Amino acid sequence: MPKKRTRRFVKVLRSVSQWLPILALLVISFFLIIETVSCLVTPYSYPTVNLKDIVNARSIRGDILDDYVIYSSVEFTDAPVNTKQRIQVNIDSLSEVEIEWTCEMYLVENATLHYNDNRFLSYELVSNLEVYFNGVRVEYNCTEYGGKKYYTIAGYNITDAGKISKLEMHFQIERTVLTSNLTRIPSLFNQNYAKLVHLPITNVPVHTGNLSDLSVLDINFDLPFRRILGGNSGWVDSFVPPEYEWEEYYVRPNVYCFPVFEYPIEQESIEERNTYTYKVRFSEHNIADRISLVIVPNCGIPAIFIIFLLSPCFVPLFIWIHEKRFMVKSKIKRNLLVVLEIYSALLALALVVLTFFGGELSWSLFSYVLEITNHPLLVLVLLYPALSILFYELRKARSW
Repeated sequence: MPKKRTRRFVKVLRSVSQWLPILALLVISFFLIIETVSCLVTPYSYPTVNLKDIVNARSIRGDILDDYVIYSSVEFTDAPVNTKQRIQVNIDSLSEVEIEWTCEMYLVENATLHYNDNRFLSYELVSNLEVYFNGVRVEYNCTEYGGKKYYTIAGYNITDAGKISKLEMHFQIERTVLTSNLTRIPSLFNQNYAKLVHLPITNVPVHTGNLSDLSVLDINFDLPFRRILGGNSGWVDSFVPPEYEWEEYYVRPNVYCFPVFEYPIEQESIEERNTYTYKVRFSEHNIADRISLVIVPNCGIPAIFIIFLLSPCFVPLFIWIHEKRFMVKSKIKRNLLVVLEIYSALLALALVVLTFFGGELSWSLFSYVLEITNHPLLVLVLLYPALSILFYELRKARSW
């Protein structure tokens, strides 16, 4: 009896060992697939999970804001003014952005609105700036603030009730592309996966205690293989974690070292193909610090990786078809045919996925993939079908 049990045990161990390489492939693939899908479904990672209770950084005074300049999208005034603005952005390069900004203001009753020396654009980064007021081209100035130079508009008054005053700006701005530290990155990708682009805002006059009229941000996004994360882009403000978490950021009496992070203010976002639209009404409790765009690969690229990672599941079907239908006697020849067919099928499926997400197979795609991926894992994913065939054949050979 002990010998029979030992033999059975050895037989079970041998059977399990035959499947271990395949099981390892499956475990790795399922882990990477689940993690990738999780990052696509919930792509953000903030210093707190209690986002409903976060605190507006501009409401805090003290050491936290010593080196952090917070700008405002509004300038509150006692004049009964209604204001709406539209910002049209064309992005076909991450280094340079073309912007058209329009602001319409009118007084609802007789009063005086003094629009004075408005700081709005960094002097070093802007080119081809044109400014118009009521259709007439106007001059602009340069002012130094906090050691930095900004374009400014000389002060002017609006006094006619009911008459619309229209301010327009056309310019190009060079942007420094940053790494988004608040975006979850799947293991398949590196730090280039999520990029952050900041766009300038101009503060608009809003009647104290009232809502502004509608402000609209239209983005024509023309970068291949990429998309904007709508839920973490648009008008954002600066926030810190909820007060009941502040104890962990305590440094010394009355001094805390808070992580300051961007979070979208209350706004509506609409995505339609390559156009992203954000609509907001500013108030005393809904102010923006800047416009931020988080740019990630479109879903087609991780989808292709997931297809390759699933290859251990359908490789046996290809092998079975060749064994039962084609009766290729040479194992080497059969396996080469299986490898050729499975990679051809994966390539065709990848082309379908790319077309669905508005892309195409090109050298720029390969270049972009190499830029954003974790190279060791990329090689592993590309070898997955071949490794699956190898491990299945080794299992069959050992079972004989």
